[in-house]
Amino acid sequence: RAVRVLGLLSSHRIGLTGLMTTQACSLARQPGITVWGVSGEREQSRGLADRLRAEGVGHTVIRGFDDHRRPTALARELADVVGRFQPHVVHVQTNWQLLVTVLARWRRKVPFKIVATVHGYRHNSPIRALAARWLIGLSLQLFADVVVVPSRFLERRLWFLGRRRARVLLPVDPMYFAEPAQPPDFGGMKRLVFGGEFRRGKNQDMLVRAVAAYVERTGDRQVELVLPGDGALLDGCRALCHS
Repeated sequence: RAVRVLGLLSSHRIGLTGLMTTQACSLARQPGITVWGVSGEREQSRGLADRLRAEGVGHTVIRGFDDHRRPTALARELADVVGRFQPHVVHVQTNWQLLVTVLARWRRKVPFKIVATVHGYRHNSPIRALAARWLIGLSLQLFADVVVVPSRFLERRLWFLGRRRARVLLPVDPMYFAEPAQPPDFGGMKRLVFGGEFRRGKNQDMLVRAVAAYVERTGDRQVELVLPGDGALLDGCRALCHS
């Protein structure tokens, strides 16, 4: 039979992401599968929503979907999409999406399966990591029918989910291989670029301190660190650079 998949394609404060757009488009090309995407109003990079439309993937925007507020209101809007599309499977990719989807399923009473992809968890603190792993694992045990993990590391850490785990490696978009990369010339100025949101866990401050330590120890000032991005910790990182 034809399978209808409702994919939740955005992430917290980011919106529609390149990875999830690629996944949805690839899945939609498979025979017998119809995909409909749901995301917040933002895009990780311009043109992702246009790419979905070009690939024939339907797309609904729910404003505020990635802000981690008003879960019952968002579940009501998601339930409306579920009612129209009647999916066999809903694919979630964050804990927040799992919560909203469970509320929407309870509201609409549509017997769809939930496939959850776990990209990782906060494991840079041993105590928090243990709590996060078991809390995430409990929610997956209760509500997810299949749990996709992208690595052996996560497969081992979530051993208690048993046979509902499925290890599927994350794809890399073909756009990254479109043009051959020229090797950098390190004969003069050494330039380092790290793009990302200025938030906890991205550790731009660590890069700033590392470059400062390198200059202090070697006396080599032919080095430049470029940190494109925005976020709550941007001003603090600027102050660190000045100091």
